[in-house]
Amino acid sequence: MRLAIICLLLATSPAGAFTLATSVSESCHERLTEAAILRFATTLAEQIEAGLPIVVPNDRVIRRMMDTLPVAFDVITDDRIRFAAVSVITGVRAPDTEGHSTFDLVALRELHADPAPAGQYAHALRGPADDGVRGDLIAIEGAKAQLRRELKEAQRAAMGEVLESHELYLDHYGGLVVKVSAPAYYIGRAIHVLQDAHAHMLRDADLTYVLHVLNYVDAVNGTRKTHRDGMAHSDAMDDCNRKDATLIAEVTTDRSLALMNAAIEFIQGDEAAVERGLAPCPDSATDPMTCGWIEPVPQCAAAIKSGNAAQIEATCCVASNQFCDTPWLSIAELEPAGPYLGCNARPGSGGPAGWALAVLGLALLGRRRGAWLVLVCAPGVGHADGFIATEGHFAVFSDRPSAALLDPAFGYGVRGGYAFEQLRIVGQIERNHWVRTEFGFGTDPGALNFGIGAEYLVFNGFIRMSALFGASILWFDTLLNTKGTWGPYSEARPAGLRWQVSDALVITFDPLMVAVVFPVVEEPRIRKVQARTTAGLEWRW
Repeated sequence: MRLAIICLLLATSPAGAFTLATSVSESCHERLTEAAILRFATTLAEQIEAGLPIVVPNDRVIRRMMDTLPVAFDVITDDRIRFAAVSVITGVRAPDTEGHSTFDLVALRELHADPAPAGQYAHALRGPADDGVRGDLIAIEGAKAQLRRELKEAQRAAMGEVLESHELYLDHYGGLVVKVSAPAYYIGRAIHVLQDAHAHMLRDADLTYVLHVLNYVDAVNGTRKTHRDGMAHSDAMDDCNRKDATLIAEVTTDRSLALMNAAIEFIQGDEAAVERGLAPCPDSATDPMTCGWIEPVPQCAAAIKSGNAAQIEATCCVASNQFCDTPWLSIAELEPAGPYLGCNARPGSGGPAGWALAVLGLALLGRRRGAWLVLVCAPGVGHADGFIATEGHFAVFSDRPSAALLDPAFGYGVRGGYAFEQLRIVGQIERNHWVRTEFGFGTDPGALNFGIGAEYLVFNGFIRMSALFGASILWFDTLLNTKGTWGPYSEARPAGLRWQVSDALVITFDPLMVAVVFPVVEEPRIRKVQARTTAGLEWRW
C-alpha cells in the first residue's frame, strides 16, 4: 500500500489544462485571466454604473484576497471591480479543484478522471466514448455546450441571488466557504472551458481551427488506443510560459477578453454575441477573436457528418498525416498523461518533493527491520539523569480530514529533561516551518511550539514512547490572522528508536510520530496534523 502511494505521488499529475498557480506549477489560468480582466476593467466599470449587479460582501477572506491581487491591479480602486476580478479568478480555478487542495490527490483524480462525458467537456477533452474523427466533433460540441451551461448559470444568478457561497482552499487553513459574485464566478468557469480548448485541442498554425481533441480519461486509465481515442493529454501543452507557445497564450487571452464582453450581453438576455463566438467566422468578420472560438475544420466536419470516407481521408487531420503538419504537434507529443499507478513518470516529474516522498516511503517500509538492527547494536540505558537533545523534523503527509494528502512542513528544536529510571520528564521548544502548496511555491515561518510531558524507555532504553502537551504560537501574519495568535500543541511518539553511541551520546530516530499544531482556534482555524519523521542527538550527564 505504501509503495502504491509513493507511485501515485510520483505519477502524472491530474489534468489541469493551463496550469494553476501551485507550489509545483506556474500560474497560467490565473495569469491569462488577470490580463484579460485588466483590459476589460473599463467596460466592467461602465456596466456596473449601468446597473450590473456586483455587491461586495462583508467577507473577511474575499476582502483580503482583493488586497492580494497582482500589482497591476493597483490602478483599480473600485472595490466592486476588484471583487468581480477575485470572483472570476475563483471561478476559473474551480473546475480544476472544486474547492479541494491541488494536492488532495484522491479528490482530484475523481474530478479529472470523471468518466461522465460532461466531466471531460468541462476541460475541453474527449469523453470516453468519443472515438475517432467523429469523436473530435462530439467533444467540440460538448465543450461548447458546457460553456453555454456556465453562462446560463451566470444569467440565472444575475436575475436572482447575486452572491453565492463556494468553497476555496487556502494554504494552512484548508477549505473555506466564501461569498463570491455569482455571475462573475460562472463567467470564470466558462472562461476555463474556453482556455482549456486551446491547451487540450490541437489547432492549426494560426489557431483558427481545431484539428484534434486530446484524451485524458482513457490515458490515465491505461485503455487509450491512439487510432481510437486520440492523442494523450500533454502537460507541455498546459504550460503557457513556453516560448514556443507564446502565440497560444496571446490568442487565449484575447479570446478570454472576447468572452467576457459577450458574457455581459448574455446575462442581460442577448445571447447573440456568445453564439457568434461559438460559430464559424464569416468572411466579413473584422475581429477574428469574436468568432470561431472552438471550430473544427469546415471541410472535415462536413465530410464526417455526411459519412464520406474519401473526403474524411482527404480533409481531416489525423495521426497518419501528422495532423496536417501543425506546428503545435511537437509540443503536444511531449509529456503525455499516463496511468497514475504506473511508477513510470518521466525523470524529475515529481520534483524534489516527490523524491523526498519516495525516500520517506522506503524509510517507512524498512521501519521494522531497522528497529531490530538498533536493538542488536545499542548498548543500553546507562545511569545518566539529566539530558538535552537537538532535533530536526520533517513532515510530508497530513492526516487531517478533508485536507491535502501533501502538507509539507519541517523544523528543528531543543528537547531536554530529567530521568527517573525508565520514566523521564521532558520539556521541548521547536520551530515548525510550513510549505505553501496552493498559490505558489515558498515557505512560511509557521509556528513556535513548546510543551512538557513524559517519555518512557523500554527494551533497555532502545525504544522510547512519549507524549507532550503545550502551546503553539503563530509566527507570521497570514492572510487572515496576525503573528502571536496561539492555541494548543500536542505530540505523540509511539515508538522512537535510541542508539547509544557512548555513555554521554545517543542518536535518536522517530520514523513516525504525530504532532497536532493548532495556533488558530477561532474560525477559520489553522490546525495541522503532521505525520513527522524526526532525528536528533541527545547528550546525557
